[in-house]
Formats: sequence, structure tokens, C-alpha cells
Amino acid sequence: MVMVKDLTQITVKDLWKEVKEEDDWWGDLKADTLRLVKRLLESTMDEEIVAQLQVARYQRSGIRCGYRNGYRHRSLLTEFGLLDRIRVPRDRQGIYQPGLLKRYQRRQEQVNDMVREMFLQGVSTRKVQEVLQPVLRESLSAQAVSRIVRSLDTEVRHFHQRRLGDDYRYLFLDGITLKVKGAGGVKKRLLLCAYGITVSGLRELVSFRQATAESEAQWEAFLRDLYKRGLEGKQLWLVTTDGCPGLH
Repeated sequence: MVMVKDLTQITVKDLWKEVKEEDDWWGDLKADTLRLVKRLLESTMDEEIVAQLQVARYQRSGIRCGYRNGYRHRSLLTEFGLLDRIRVPRDRQGIYQPGLLKRYQRRQEQVNDMVREMFLQGVSTRKVQEVLQPVLRESLSAQAVSRIVRSLDTEVRHFHQRRLGDDYRYLFLDGITLKVKGAGGVKKRLLLCAYGITVSGLRELVSFRQATAESEAQWEAFLRDLYKRGLEGKQLWLVTTDGCPGLH
């Protein structure tokens, strides 16, 4: 038998026991958000297939463009957590593809961005798993984290191959030594860097290249690459260096 206090005997301490902790509030909010996002995805896809078939469920029409064929289920890992068993409508011809979900997509791109950002901040693959598990309430395998991180190689390659505009007013050239954390421990790496300010005042990193020394040959190779990619220097007013003999 539970004894209930008289209202006149309830204290402030008793009232505070009824107030949820901050973690409880966020937990309820995340669960509600997941339900709303899932409902929004499913209702949007239902509208998409109605638009494709030109007929609503159970409606007869002479302009029908196909027939429904039930649902299939997919899961999607989002920044809010795991959306499990999302109902994706199907048609008999197998033509319909949802506009909101890419084929074979299992993770929202924001989740991939979180993994890449953590890796760039020096967090190991194993630590990435440990940190994301309580946030997303779903674990990522080491293989999945590695695949996401490898996409950085593609982005770096595109950065180095992109065409450069010849609209820089100021160009700063310098060799920078960075500490790189790897399997063998922390090692120092030298980067040749070009930093520019455009005619419109936009500041940006033009390019960089890993080098073994600030020699004349390595600086010349770096600058020739910038020239071939479009940086001819026709708008330049000033080039600043740190007095490195090889660069001079």
C-alpha cells in the first residue's frame, strides 16, 4: 500500500522530484523527433508514388500509370538516431525510387560529416565509434568509419585538381610544419602553402603540397602546378614570402 501525502504536507523537495532531469527531457525530445521525421519521410514517399501513379489508394481512374505493390522496409541512421523500418512504397513495375532516400543509402550525410570532422580533429577510428554510440544510439563498425574517412581522399584530390581563378591580388607563400598522428606515433610533416586574397577581398587557401624540404626544386614544382592550373598572376600586386633561400 502506497501512502500519499496530504497536499498541505508536500514540500518543495517533493515537488522537485516530479521535475525531469535534463537528460530525460533530451531523451524524450529525441524520441519524439525520430517519430516525427519517420512519419514525415513515409508520408512524403506516399505522396510521391501517388503523383507517379496518377491515382490515390483504392481509387479507380482511366489515367492510372501503374499499380502499388505494398512496401519494403529500410533503416536510416540520422543525426537524431536510428530510423528503423521506414516504410518505402513499391510499384509493380519497380520504377518508383524515393526522392528523399538515395539507393542503398544507410546513413544520413550529416552522420558522415560528423565522422569526418572527428577524424580530422585527431580522433581514432575506435574512439569515433565510442563517441558516436551514445549520441546516435547506434554503433558504427570500424569498417564503416574507415569507408567514410576514405572519402576525404577524394575531396583532397578534387581540391588539388580544381581549376584556379587568376583573380588574386595578394599571394602569401610559406612552408608550414605540422604534427601528424599515425600508427607509428606523431611525426612532423612539411607543407608548402599558398594563401591568397582575391580582388574582391576573399581570403582563401589556394593550395598546399607535402614536401621533404623547402628547396628551390620543390618550391618551383609547387608554383609550376599553380601556374598550369590557371594562376598566372596577372592581377597580383604583392607576393609575400618568409625569406626562405630555396623560395627566393
